[in-house]
Amino acid sequence: MQVNTPFLFLVLLTLACGVHSVPRPGLFSVLADRELWVFEDPTSLVTFSPSAVVGDLPLHHERIVSAVASSKPGGNFVVVGSQTVAVQRQAHRPFELAFNFHPEITLYDATNVPTTGVFVAVGVNRSASGSKEEIMFFRSEDGGFSWTSSSSWPSQSYTNASSGFSFSPSGDFGLCMLGDHMFRTVDGGRSWVKTAWNDGRGQAVSVAVLDPSLAVVTIDSRYGGGMVLISTDAGATWQPLLEANIGTGYGIVLFDRQTWVVATQVPRTGQIWRTTDGGKTWARTFAQPNTAWTGLAYNSDWGALLAVGYFYNDSVSHSAGAMALSWDMGGQWLLSGPLDKVLDRAVPGTPSL
Repeated sequence: MQVNTPFLFLVLLTLACGVHSVPRPGLFSVLADRELWVFEDPTSLVTFSPSAVVGDLPLHHERIVSAVASSKPGGNFVVVGSQTVAVQRQAHRPFELAFNFHPEITLYDATNVPTTGVFVAVGVNRSASGSKEEIMFFRSEDGGFSWTSSSSWPSQSYTNASSGFSFSPSGDFGLCMLGDHMFRTVDGGRSWVKTAWNDGRGQAVSVAVLDPSLAVVTIDSRYGGGMVLISTDAGATWQPLLEANIGTGYGIVLFDRQTWVVATQVPRTGQIWRTTDGGKTWARTFAQPNTAWTGLAYNSDWGALLAVGYFYNDSVSHSAGAMALSWDMGGQWLLSGPLDKVLDRAVPGTPSL
């Protein structure tokens, strides 16, 4: 573990001052294949030791694709597998199997719609007529126990390398990426339309929405390296941010219009970059050889920023998880040692175990 004395002082100060009169929800849930690693408090996070590891979810031995708390206080916590959904609807109670999707449907991501208590998911229907697969959106308004199809689109060039959702705080405007497709909604996920964002540039690998006037997507460019695209019109049109020569971003957080953090992958080095002027200039705030980042998440209740990924163990493979933690909006970072499993993604919030 790398030790940074000023940063450790900041951590200790955060812990000492972190007592609020109103209890805050847990920090992060981290997806690790079929397990959910739960970090409920700062002590577990600073030591990179999960408060709990949930490995007996009723998901028919599927890989976890998303875990998300309801946007309504006291709502359900939902864990989504590739074909089934598990729900915890009462604190300190076990998860229960809530819904089975059709065997020909494979889910790739899910999230909540802010302020509404609604969950949305995206997947692929491989039983669609003809040779084309069909991208489908689903919506649950009862805490994950029933799901209905809201929109569908035929896919000629579907790839499942990446997926992600991001919504504005109001919950009206949102974006969804799936491989080389990008969709947008302006009605809280009730309907989705495809946006002509791509032009053959590459695959989207992370997406973040601040509001309809600012959305950012990172892509793995077909021309080599990464690119950052920006939209100021609710995702209708996109322009490259030429100043962002930072590699391929596999996670992005927008704190406000000026301050953004991106976790990137360059050959055999996991890097983290920050801009404080809306993308005009960038500073690398962290770099670690023989690592790669696969996700970045921010918990606004705690002010904690978490990158997850893996350590390389040789020139071609990876087998140990990696985490890096920041309490100051990505300025300074604390790195874990090798962890038991490769980590796929982190999401803010935890179930109540």
